[in-house]
Amino acid sequence: MKETLKILIMIGILTAGIMAQKMDLLDLTLALTEIEGIADFWWLPPSVVLLQVILYLFALPGSIFIWTVWPLLILTGFALLGILLRKKFFDGRRQAL
Repeated sequence: MKETLKILIMIGILTAGIMAQKMDLLDLTLALTEIEGIADFWWLPPSVVLLQVILYLFALPGSIFIWTVWPLLILTGFALLGILLRKKFFDGRRQAL
C-alpha cells in the first residue's frame, strides 16, 4: 500500500509538470538557456559539488556534530601531528640558521 502510494504521488507530480509545461505555466527552455550560459565556467562544477555536500550534511541527523565538533577534532589532530613531527625530526635540539 505504501509503495503504490509513493508511485501514484510520483506519477501525479510528473503529470502536473508536463501539464504545466504544455500550458506555458512553466518555461523550462528559458531555464536551460540560462544554465547553458554559465555551464562553461570553471568554478561551476566544484561549487555545485560543494553545495550538494553542504545540503547533504545538513540533512544528516548528526549535522550539528559535523559542523561544530568535527572542525575542532581536525584542528586538534593537526596540532598533535605537528607536535609529533617536531619531536621526531628536531628531537629537542635547536637548529642553527
